[in-house]
Amino acid sequence: MGAARPDVIHAHFADAAELALAARERFEIPVLYTAHSLGAEKLGPGEVPSAELGARIARETKALAEADAIIASSRDEVERQIPKLVPAAEGRVHRIGPGVCVDTQGDAARAREMLGGFLRDVSKPIILAIARPIRKKNLRRLVDAYASDRTLQDRANLVALPRQHSSQDISDLYALAAEGGVFCNPAFHEPFGLTLIEAAQAGVPLVATQSGGPSDILPELGFGALIDPYDTGLMP
Repeated sequence: MGAARPDVIHAHFADAAELALAARERFEIPVLYTAHSLGAEKLGPGEVPSAELGARIARETKALAEADAIIASSRDEVERQIPKLVPAAEGRVHRIGPGVCVDTQGDAARAREMLGGFLRDVSKPIILAIARPIRKKNLRRLVDAYASDRTLQDRANLVALPRQHSSQDISDLYALAAEGGVFCNPAFHEPFGLTLIEAAQAGVPLVATQSGGPSDILPELGFGALIDPYDTGLMP
């Protein structure tokens, strides 16, 4: 008797989906697919994908078209992103929002010590941003919004994570932001936004882009403000 086979294969990302679909063809095992972040959403308006990104989008489109069921993180994925690539996917997509568990307790005093060499007055509340330094995260507009508002500069410090950091550093910064500060995610588009859940778990008020997952997260949390990521006047 052969070894027991799984009832279902859950593939994460498109490269895993290729293997899962090949296994389905051979063993007739149903395939679930979670993209996590679709490549097509990384393109700006009118932007043409590179050869590498184009190949990724093609793999993701194939996985969406052929999977038995699709797991998505947000309504935006379910209602806009996925149908834009594969209209026939409707009816096979199921939304399950990710969650987080921050094991380490933050220490605001440690965060102040960490930031002491960078800020003139570490006693001010902070506007905290945690994101990769890439264009789609829209950090430049957040900096512009802060730099153009003297009152905001007097009231708060703008803080982004240092180049090297630990998970404890992140927890400490959330703890500091919870003391009268705010967490801001100004991305042009955010597929979901786990940092928002992390910040909320630490008790930090939220300001986030209205494009993508945050439009689900903030209403479900019951607090926070959604903003137009192109309007610096609406940022904290």
